[in-house]
Amino acid sequence: IVISYALMDDTLLKDYKPKVVIVDDSNKITKTF
Repeated sequence: IVISYALMDDTLLKDYKPKVVIVDDSNKITKTF
């Protein structure tokens, strides 16, 4: 599991505006908070 900071201009995340995104090995978003 990788924890990375999301970019505010990330199209996929624009509606969520998360501060932290957790992704699995395939970079699939598993949780945002």
